[in-house]
Amino acid sequence: MTRLKQAGIMALGLVVAVLMVVLGLWQANTARTHGQAATQERAAMPAVALPDGATGDAVTELYGRQVSVTGEYLPELQYYVGNKPPLRIVTAFRTQSGQVVPIVRGQVGDGQTPADAPIGLVQQTGLLLPSEKDFHGQLGDDLPEPVIPTVKLERLAQEWPTPLLNGFISLSEADSQAQSMQVATVVLPEGEGSERNAGYALQWWVFAAFALVMCGVWARQLGRNAKRQAARAAALKARSQSES
Repeated sequence: MTRLKQAGIMALGLVVAVLMVVLGLWQANTARTHGQAATQERAAMPAVALPDGATGDAVTELYGRQVSVTGEYLPELQYYVGNKPPLRIVTAFRTQSGQVVPIVRGQVGDGQTPADAPIGLVQQTGLLLPSEKDFHGQLGDDLPEPVIPTVKLERLAQEWPTPLLNGFISLSEADSQAQSMQVATVVLPEGEGSERNAGYALQWWVFAAFALVMCGVWARQLGRNAKRQAARAAALKARSQSES
């Protein structure tokens, strides 16, 4: 009878755990789809002017938004970006306030030469993005120079004039085409709340593991209690037999 009860407890725990795992998967999928939708909606919003001399939160709050800047390119400060073709082209851009903004003007295929940056005062529009992560792989062979694997602002800050914006702009398709370049592929930052929703999914999986553990403890304790009761009953029986 005790083993049957233990089996029932574990079966109940397994059902609850499976339900919680399913809920976690649903929450994770919701986080992903809602995050992507929010990110794409944010990127499609009308462009806003990047505030003159913007730093800190004034910049980070605009990540993933279309922004516009006015100033002049510094064509002598330019890199190919990537570990294999197609390669993006990032060029320094000095705004009217004197701030230097890295701008990805577009990308070029294998063996292609990037078009020259516009000369003189221009207005440019594109997605504002955060610094990219380090690349720890190996660069491809025969890449043009100078080349860097990612748009890592800490690297650019060591070589380009200051003040350097704590973000970079990847030009819109229209602005890239105006420079006879192919628009660069971008990776949009995660939508607001995606990390929180992913945390909710993780909580469901933690609850599932907790349910299994607690049901195991409960079933084990039930077995121990049954053994104690059996031992106590055997002791009482032996005592009554000895007294008789």
